Amino acid sequence: MNWGHSLLGFFILYISFLVFVVFQSRKVDHSLVMDNYYAHDLQYQQRYDQIYARGALKHDLEFVSERSSSLLTLDYGPEHGDIEMTLSFYRAMDKSMDRSTTYTLQADECCVQHSTERLQAGLWTVEVEWTEGNVSYYKKDQITL
Repeated sequence: MNWGHSLLGFFILYISFLVFVVFQSRKVDHSLVMDNYYAHDLQYQQRYDQIYARGALKHDLEFVSERSSSLLTLDYGPEHGDIEMTLSFYRAMDKSMDRSTTYTLQADECCVQHSTERLQAGLWTVEVEWTEGNVSYYKKDQITL
């Protein structure tokens, strides 16, 4: 085999690989997961302020995921006022799986337990936005169910 045949074989393999990659990429859904991503990004400063305000808390919100009992516990600690909160579960691979729930937590309660039984196993992003008095807070974390 001379160098001309080798060069021809290389180009055939290279073009075959490119055609394969193009066909594979056409099978993937490249749509955006979030419909209103632009409006969501405009709220960045508000989110930043909420995260910054969390630094002044005596006890930061803690996520405790218990696989055996299919519960996610949100522990606010012993010292807090009445809390209005929104708990959101976000799955990057499929927006139809996203869930959002609101809760009210009284000053004498320390935690909220949310059942994760209906959520598919895998990686989830948990977002919690809560208001205590006139101050708004935000926390985002990832959990594996």
